Amino acid sequence: MNEELKNILEKVHTLYQKYGIKSVTMDDIAKELGISKKTLYNHVKDKRELVEKISEMVIEMAKSHGNQIKEKD
Repeated sequence: MNEELKNILEKVHTLYQKYGIKSVTMDDIAKELGISKKTLYNHVKDKRELVEKISEMVIEMAKSHGNQIKEKD
């Protein structure tokens, strides 16, 4: 995953936590990130794929956190 996509996912994740997935549109995301929708769609096909990528990112973060805790024990 490239850094630009990672930054997008992290910022969108924050928006989803604050406002909810259903209420945040791709227009809202592009505006909030200061990018065009075309740029956003260069990274993801649609909102469904965006949600999937964010879910994968959150799962990986949780696994990483769990492994760090495991290593401390």
